[in-house]
Amino acid sequence: MKNKNHPKKGARTAVDPIRSRKDINSISKLLADNSRDLLLYKMGINNGLRTGDLLRLKVKDVRKMKPGDSIRIKEKKTGKENVVMCNKAVYKALNRNS
Repeated sequence: MKNKNHPKKGARTAVDPIRSRKDINSISKLLADNSRDLLLYKMGINNGLRTGDLLRLKVKDVRKMKPGDSIRIKEKKTGKENVVMCNKAVYKALNRNS
């Protein structure tokens, strides 16, 4: 059975960032039971990173981060260097189960 919502081969799909505070909070609530996914979501939302770049991070890269700390990563798609910052929201998600 073919998925009628799936884009046709070769079609371009536009993806817009989530801008609504209500939507951001709703997604956070949905992810509340999964510490890993919540942390990845918070890091992505607060740093504007692509999923692939987030998934390449290792626990040792972020484990001891505190608000104001940063790490440098190389974006896979563009090859550019990007800075990942740890703010209070990321710190709180990082230390949920510590």
